[in-house]
Amino acid sequence: MRCSESVSGSLLDFRWNQKTPNVVVDHRRRLVGIIDVGGLGPADPALDLVCAWHLFNEPARRDTRREWAGGRSA
Repeated sequence: MRCSESVSGSLLDFRWNQKTPNVVVDHRRRLVGIIDVGGLGPADPALDLVCAWHLFNEPARRDTRREWAGGRSA
């Protein structure tokens, strides 16, 4: 799908929230949109860990990675 130039130009004015890429904020950091792809139904179990990479800081990601690795079956 292609956006018209006026729409795509205005979208470029928005800044994406660095913690969660599905949240769109404007230059005043006000919420202006949320991209919801929940209806797509992806089946990849790795997607369960997406929140760890978007919401956790580096020490928390490191802890999550360590715990996940310890729980994997060999």
